Amino acid sequence: MPQCASCLDCPFREKGPICGNTDKTVSKFSDDLLRYSIKGNGKAIFNEGQPVDGVFFLCKGVVKLTKWLPEHEETIIDVITPCTVVSTLADIGGIHSLSAVTAEGNVEVAFLRARSPDALASTLSGVQTSIFKAVSELLDRSRFQLAQCSLPVSKRLLSALLRLHRQFAAGPEASFRLPFSFAELAQFVHTTPETVSRTFRKFRREGLISIDRGGMISLSYHPSSSDAPSTKRRRS
Repeated sequence: MPQCASCLDCPFREKGPICGNTDKTVSKFSDDLLRYSIKGNGKAIFNEGQPVDGVFFLCKGVVKLTKWLPEHEETIIDVITPCTVVSTLADIGGIHSLSAVTAEGNVEVAFLRARSPDALASTLSGVQTSIFKAVSELLDRSRFQLAQCSLPVSKRLLSALLRLHRQFAAGPEASFRLPFSFAELAQFVHTTPETVSRTFRKFRREGLISIDRGGMISLSYHPSSSDAPSTKRRRS
């Protein structure tokens, strides 16, 4: 996998946190990055609890964020696609990282060293607002995914499929392929592979999804504001 020469040439530039910035600003930001490739599925970029003295950005490929829950179970809390942030401000300055980040296949990441949020803001001169916004969105998605654990499995799985469709399908009506294994999908919705298989069969009978022989998934369910999966906790 050839490395990106510069963020100026990034095919995802208009979709990521550097969108809307001038070439001069993006060029300066790009020059401060240390880029490297990680080859092989399951390779750790950093582990949960590991001190991180900077911010990681995903340039190519797909990574997953995982976290150990109080029940001593590892769950996937986010799936990241280029070009965006894969670590948070809480990971900077010797504070232990909030989650683990693992490569799904071959990926390219970029690292920006900063020993404190203030130092990061200074280094990011010109793009700090958009980068900090991306960090905030990363945290919001992670919190949303953890909040989903209180919902019935069918709602968790349907919500996950809708989210993955938005990330990996070429268009609103296009099919998509799961970015990870079936077992990892179960981790993503905090259940067992057997329950995912059973719920998939239910969705297919109800006409909500279809899966071709190549594993491509098509969705026929498009939520409105009134029937979108809720994150409110059920009363016990």
